[in-house]
Amino acid sequence: MRTACVVLALSMMATVLLTACGDDSGSGQTAGAESSTVAGAAAPIDPTAPMSRQLARTFPVPKPAPGSPPGAAAAIEAGRKACKGKTPLQVREEFIGAAEGLSEEQEAMIGELPKFEKKAVTANFVAGQLAAGVYEATLPEKQAIAGYQGCVYELALQVRRELAKKQG
Repeated sequence: MRTACVVLALSMMATVLLTACGDDSGSGQTAGAESSTVAGAAAPIDPTAPMSRQLARTFPVPKPAPGSPPGAAAAIEAGRKACKGKTPLQVREEFIGAAEGLSEEQEAMIGELPKFEKKAVTANFVAGQLAAGVYEATLPEKQAIAGYQGCVYELALQVRRELAKKQG
């Protein structure tokens, strides 16, 4: 059962990553300097690169996509501010009371946050995505995705800082 929850969480997070953080198809996301495109496709991430560099490339600074609702940039900044310098567990604890519309499966995964947070830094990254989902559930529909992007970006920065400490 626990394995099924972890697999479900990871597959949901992959889906969230692909939809919330965008791709190089003109979504307004900017790629890092080491990102080059070949025939319109992003160059693959070097698996030998330090994890902090891989995260930097995977999660560029979020920007509103063309056609985003008014206020998307402000929602991104508000999400960054709300999650800056916090652990995933702190984000969950701060926003869980105001979160609306979470399914039973989502609530069960969010309940696993303390376990994720106690594991390796990369598992903490999954915890950050779950916590950002809690923050997202507190926002009006038109601001939800942008707010999520800002929050998850700040939590990713926290993971990058932790990785840099361990590598350096």
